[in-house]
Order: sequence, then structure tokens, then C-alpha cells
Amino acid sequence: MTLKSGYMRDGDKKYKEDRFLKAVPSAERINEVFYAHNLTGARLELVRQVCIDFEKELSYLNEQLAIHRLDPAGWSLVYRFLSQDNFYAEVGKSAYVPKNYEIRISLGVPATVLSVAIELISLQVDSQSSNLGCQYDGSSCSVENFFPGVTSVSEVGGAATNLALDVCLLLYFHEVSHMVFGHCDYCPRNSKEVRALEFDADFNAGSIFGSWVMGLPSAIRRPSSSRELVERLIRAAFVLGVIFKAVSRESENYHYPSVRVASFMSGGVFSMTKNGHAPEFSDDGESDKYWERIVRDVQAPLLDALRRSSLSRFSGTEIEIQRDWDELNSVTYKVRNELKDGPLATLRVTP
Repeated sequence: MTLKSGYMRDGDKKYKEDRFLKAVPSAERINEVFYAHNLTGARLELVRQVCIDFEKELSYLNEQLAIHRLDPAGWSLVYRFLSQDNFYAEVGKSAYVPKNYEIRISLGVPATVLSVAIELISLQVDSQSSNLGCQYDGSSCSVENFFPGVTSVSEVGGAATNLALDVCLLLYFHEVSHMVFGHCDYCPRNSKEVRALEFDADFNAGSIFGSWVMGLPSAIRRPSSSRELVERLIRAAFVLGVIFKAVSRESENYHYPSVRVASFMSGGVFSMTKNGHAPEFSDDGESDKYWERIVRDVQAPLLDALRRSSLSRFSGTEIEIQRDWDELNSVTYKVRNELKDGPLATLRVTP
């Protein structure tokens, strides 16, 4: 099955030939997909397990999306794994079935995400996996070489694996947002509109994350409080922003990770407020200060780790980040609203 020309891509390059997987494959097949990475032992097991766990949550959430949003509108969405070892995702309309869309996610997505999560977690102060903080010698980085220093599954704690799963879910929500809000059927005219579509997808992905993660099928994966939910969204948004910036062929069209977190968080706060999971404030200024403080406190250890990591060049200097903030507030936000109230208004999925 092929996709029509109108679809959205995120990440690295797509292989010339579509090679689909019916489900998460065996360890032997995974090793074949990642042959260039020489995955063996604990490294192979970690990739296999994160792929399995991601597929379980993806299956459940895609079913919930169909029940609550797509079926009433007469639309459908299927997801398929691509047999690729790099970070790549796309969403678009099926060429043969009206109102049917596909999300395609490479097997390299959960592997890459786990690799970056392991590195950033290991570089944080007082990390229990600090021994993994020096895996890269400057000739490679964590989006290219998957945790080469790991020799035992037990070396990788739950913090890294749970963060990786959250990032994978946020990517899925990002692709869903491209579909639901009409991005796939709109052709951006310039880089400003590309950024605006990414901003809109980030906002809505954050909103979905804030609404649905509380209902994950596994009890140990559900946040125990609204505060934990917020912190998980901030961390996932930051790591996803890092990866987008690092692997995308159109990296210049992406805002820096610390700036992009604000887009995801805006959506998360919107949905949490709507669902009664956020504190009430007497005015917007008080609310802004409250959320900005939380973002700053939660993001700081990750930003510090990023600046000492193999991906440090994607953190941005203070000047670059300030310029990026100005661009977001003065251009991206405005263009997004123009598109949302204009051409996208007739392209979104409505019941």
C-alpha cells in the first residue's frame, strides 16, 4: 500500500523500499535489521524489550483513538513498523482507501530513543548509571551508536526505559496530530509554515499526552499524580526535541529542544486544566510563572546533561536559544494561528 503525496515526515531519511513488519520481530530478526550496530547480549535484549513495550502501548492507544475520535468521523488509522534501523516516522493518507491514514514508524525509533535516554540519564548528577556517561569518544554519538558500553540489562535503570517509552508515545501523538489537524493534506509554502505545523503538532501532542497517559494499560506506567504527569511530559518533550534536531534532514526548521518543550507543555497544560488536573490561578501571569518554574526546574538537569553529551551541539547557545524564542513568539505562533483559522480549519478530522 502506498501513500498519497500529502504526508508528513519526521526524522532521518526513509529507505527507498518500504519493508514492513507485521509485528515486533524476534531477537534474530531485530539483529538483522540492526546489523550495522552489532547488537548482541544485553544490548540486543534492551532493544527487543523496548520495541515490545512500545508496540503494546501503541496498539492500545491506537484502539482508543479509533473509538473516541476516528470511528465517529468515519476515519481510520493503522500503524505499521518499518524495517529500518534509523529514526524515521511518517503519516499520510492511504492511496486506495478514502479517509484512511497510516502511521509508519521505523524499528529504529525506540532503539534510538532508548540510546539517547540512557546517555542523558547517565550524565545527570548522582545518576545510578553514571558509569555509562562516557560511552562516546567523539567519533560517534548516541543517535548513531546504541549504548556501546552496556554489558548487562541491569545497568540500565527504569528511569531510562520509562523515559524512552514516554518519548515514543509523544512521537506517536505528534504524528496523530499531523493527521487529525489536517497537516497531511496541506502543502507548506515555506520554512515558516513548516515550523508552524510542527508547533501545532507539538501543542496537540502535548494535549493528548496530558489526557491519555493517565489511562495507560499498565498500572506501573500510569503517573501517580498530576505533578508526575507534568514532569514526564517535560522530559519526554525535551528528549524528543533533541532527537528531532539531531537526526532531521530539515533540522533548521526545528526549534531548539529547550524552546520546543514550551510547545508541548502548552498543550499539556491546556488538557490538564480542561480535565481538572491542574491548579487554578487568579490570572494568566500567575499561571505562566508557575508552569515556567516547573519547566525550568525539571528541564535543567537534562539540559546540563545534553551540553556534556555526544549530542551537545544540538543544545544551542544562549544567544541561539534566545533568538529561537523570539522566532517562536513573533513568527511561528502567528503563522500557526493563521493556518489553523484558515486552510487547516477545513482539513481537520471532525465528527
